[in-house]
Amino acid sequence: MIPVARPFLPTAEAVLPYLKRIDAARFYSNFGPLARELEARLSHHFGLPKDCVVSAANGTIALTATLAALSRGAGTCLIPSWTFCASAHAALAAGLKPHFLDVDPRSWRLAPGVVKQALREVQDVRAIMPVAPFGAPVDVAPWEELSLSSGIPVVIDAAAAFAGQQIGTLPVVISLHATKILGAGEGAIVLARDPELIAEITRRLNFGFYRERVSRVAGFNGKLSEYSAAVGLAACDVWAENRIRWAQLLSRYEAALDDRGVQRTGPCGGGLSSTVVYSFLADANLLSERLARAGIGTVRWYGSGCHAEPAFQSFTRHQLPVTAALGFSCLGLPFFLDLDEQSLDRVVSALANALLDLTIQT
Repeated sequence: MIPVARPFLPTAEAVLPYLKRIDAARFYSNFGPLARELEARLSHHFGLPKDCVVSAANGTIALTATLAALSRGAGTCLIPSWTFCASAHAALAAGLKPHFLDVDPRSWRLAPGVVKQALREVQDVRAIMPVAPFGAPVDVAPWEELSLSSGIPVVIDAAAAFAGQQIGTLPVVISLHATKILGAGEGAIVLARDPELIAEITRRLNFGFYRERVSRVAGFNGKLSEYSAAVGLAACDVWAENRIRWAQLLSRYEAALDDRGVQRTGPCGGGLSSTVVYSFLADANLLSERLARAGIGTVRWYGSGCHAEPAFQSFTRHQLPVTAALGFSCLGLPFFLDLDEQSLDRVVSALANALLDLTIQT
């Protein structure tokens, strides 16, 4: 079986120098020196001052802390249904109720126009959370304008968009999970050009403490450990090389699919990430079954949409025809750095044959 994903983190040898620094410092958590170094390196990567980035234990808790810092009270959070369920879990953990909106059929992203209309219909909206689907970056400019005109905070869930997301005035959360293009095993960063907001998010991630041992707001333990920071730093050491490898793999994939005439669509303006997900002219469940018989692993990363998960079926939503169509037709294919040419050809051949078989049957 060719798996759908095979995370590629730094080797033990690459991480060892950082582990030795942990041993020497005997500092293991609580925004330790390696976590601060990782924040500094990633702030430089995004062209931000050091006080405009904070690390967190994982992406979900980073979103929770950011939403809690900005929304300041119970209410509704507008989010796309076409996202991983972590987005909605973060809204709930921050004391908000998710209200699900549909996405644009070309971009697979939440559109500001849809949100503007929803703001006329949905009561007590405290936050808006656009999502970068499968690493396709969010254009921040229209969201900055909407937030300014409406007075409602916007948090960008760019969990998988490390390679392409631009940072404007709005807070952006990027995951460093093992499955992401830059992984630390578990972890995340929050980026914002407002140091005061970063300080408030840091407080939420640290039991309400910030530069004093006084808990001033409701918080939790969301800090990145030094061990995860060590892996993250080792990943940064080889990021330039790995980015090229990811881009080359994607280029080879696209060329192979084109050669076999595989019809598919993806989000327009798509970026570079550690997954490939396409919408096909077929039932994704049936396609997955055919590929499994050929020894090819697949996954419906977003399922039928977040609103369809049992945990969220009781929450309000608008009509979701695009989400329903994407949930029916989207499938994630094997995509990892050591996917060799023979395996790639096997995946594409099996996919083309399965699509042809399903077309004939229908």
